[in-house]
Parts: sequence; structure tokens; C-alpha cells
Amino acid sequence: MGIRFNHMELTVPPGMLEKEKQNIIDFYGGCFGFTCIEVPMVELDVSDKFLISTDTEFSQFFFLAEDPKYLKPDSYDHIGFLMDEWDEVDETFEKVKEFQKRDSRVEIMHTFEDDFEAGPVFTHFYYFRYLLPIWIDVQFIKWKDGMKPAKQWTYGIPDKVAESA
Repeated sequence: MGIRFNHMELTVPPGMLEKEKQNIIDFYGGCFGFTCIEVPMVELDVSDKFLISTDTEFSQFFFLAEDPKYLKPDSYDHIGFLMDEWDEVDETFEKVKEFQKRDSRVEIMHTFEDDFEAGPVFTHFYYFRYLLPIWIDVQFIKWKDGMKPAKQWTYGIPDKVAESA
């Protein structure tokens, strides 16, 4: 059985999406290329719904819903995003830092001086949080020679699938 991340619903305070929607689009779209759309077809007892997708097929996304009992960002809970290349981590980090200059609500934790080696892998990463009630860990994993797993998930981009075959 194959399993992978599909979505995560995050509740936010009532009124937050109307107030912050453009900032969400600018940050997640601008720094990561995510697609952001309103979701009017979902009937919930909330006033506003919004979706932030990591891909254009909407196969991996955050579903944001306003709720009076919203998730409070007072822990180190996080979700991890795995990048294909070391440089992609660096490039997105630079974009996050640039956005932080315009909006001090961008929080950054664990930067490259915290990179670490554990067993067969070296992890290059940073954490950030912006407007959502969860930290996001952006990382690239470099495997030691001969330690890369035989099975790995790929996004399914034909050229990359052909190269790895």
C-alpha cells in the first residue's frame, strides 16, 4: 500500500481569512509557488474557507477554515516539506527572509546552522511560520553513499521519473 500526504485542515480565527487572504496568497504563492483558491462548494458551519495547494492538481493542500475554536499556534507542531534539491531550500529561505522584511509576522526558527546528520542522512532545513497556526519545516535530505532507499516517492514529472528509472 502506498500512502502520501493529501491535505491538512487548519482552523483559523473568524475574520482572519477576509483580513489576511491577500497576504497568504502573496507569501505562499510568492515564496513557494503554491496555488491559493477560495472553496465555496464546501458546506461547513464557518464563514470562510480557503485552500493553499502545493501543486496545480490540488493533490496536496492546506484547507483553511474559520472557526471560533481555532487551532492556537503555541507549540512546535509542524509539517515537513521535502525539496528535491539543496539549492531549493536556500532559494525559498531567501524569499521567506525577504518577505519577513515587509511583514514581521513571518517567524523563522532553526536555520542552516542547525543542519544535522543522523544515521544515513544529512538534513539541510529551516522552519518558518506565517499566519497559519503551524510551523513548516522545509528540508532537503542528502543520503550517505550507498544508503539512499531503493523506494522513494516522486511527484511524477515524466522527465524526473525517466531519469530515476
